[in-house]
Amino acid sequence: MKETIQLFADYNRKANAAMLKILAPLPDDALTRDLGTYFRSIAGTLHHAAWAEIIWLNRLSGMVRYECIEKSGLAAITDDELKGMTGANCRALFPLKEKLDDLYVAIAAETKVRDTGKRFRYTNIFGKEMEKTFGHMLLHVFNHGTHHRGAISAMLDILKIDNDYSGLTLYTD
Repeated sequence: MKETIQLFADYNRKANAAMLKILAPLPDDALTRDLGTYFRSIAGTLHHAAWAEIIWLNRLSGMVRYECIEKSGLAAITDDELKGMTGANCRALFPLKEKLDDLYVAIAAETKVRDTGKRFRYTNIFGKEMEKTFGHMLLHVFNHGTHHRGAISAMLDILKIDNDYSGLTLYTD
């Protein structure tokens, strides 16, 4: 399980970096245009993805004690702070996403095999009590990122912008 977590953490970071490289030169209008998706725009989807990763960091920091999480300070960011950091400028999310990706790679490296099977309880955003293994929670974070990269890829397709950044085999040996 630890090897898989490390593989997906690294893949997540590389796929996000490739996606951000495609997004960086786009005009603001392309990033904020309402394209009819659930989070409306590329900017809205990026905000959601970053916020979800912060929510999970907060949960994880209450379950295990990892120096990399504590030193980062990222688990303590609130949604209002995130909105304040980015405002209408979704490009401010780019360096934050890179920091989050680096942190999840560090978490994967710091994860102990014995921790991956430990079960933890948490309350989801809808107030429902959940219980999952630590390993499955980490894999969920990476899967969630893949899901939203796919949504952004579809939005880029609508905008007729070439993109091919999300295949696992692009980043593995």
